[in-house]
Amino acid sequence: MNMKIILSLAVVGLLLANSVVQTGAQSTNATVAVNFSLTACVQSGDNTMKTVRIVNKDIINASGVSSNGQGILAIKFTPDSGDVFFVVRQGNTETEVSSDVLSVSTDSTRVRSETTTSSGIIHRTECRLLTFSLNSDTFSFSSLQGFANIKSDNVGLGHGQLSDLVPTSGNADVSGEGSVYGDTAVAHGTVNLSGRKLETE
Repeated sequence: MNMKIILSLAVVGLLLANSVVQTGAQSTNATVAVNFSLTACVQSGDNTMKTVRIVNKDIINASGVSSNGQGILAIKFTPDSGDVFFVVRQGNTETEVSSDVLSVSTDSTRVRSETTTSSGIIHRTECRLLTFSLNSDTFSFSSLQGFANIKSDNVGLGHGQLSDLVPTSGNADVSGEGSVYGDTAVAHGTVNLSGRKLETE
């Protein structure tokens, strides 16, 4: 699918902590891989419909970073500036994806469980509703909403600890109404977080 989209994650404080600085050490960046797997049922005629898939490959191609969909799409948190944004990693090269079209928000209500070890390591699991908004020249979904389960901790590099919790993994089952190529569509699918990596600067 040739989609001219520019990605943005406008509200992701709910996914990545507001500050991630390793205690007694250098600043630590957190990168969490993101995987979009969406299927849209599209009204293609008066009595016919078709399905359209929207996955990471389409998003990476549309971002202009790659023309063959290669790379890892991730959310990166930069502690010095407090910024959270999408990046595409290809080998040792990391390219920031421009913001504009994709956003996520959450209701203030959440349910969580949390444990703390004797050394101060915190493990948290929380459940909440997430709402993704996706708008481009190809498709538009203003409210892809669903249940999310997110696991976080403050484990740092080596024997260090982060000053706040950062997600290690998560998943959301989302669905919503919108359009594809101007035709009415209903989409559903998953958004997954995995493979957190910490790097010092």
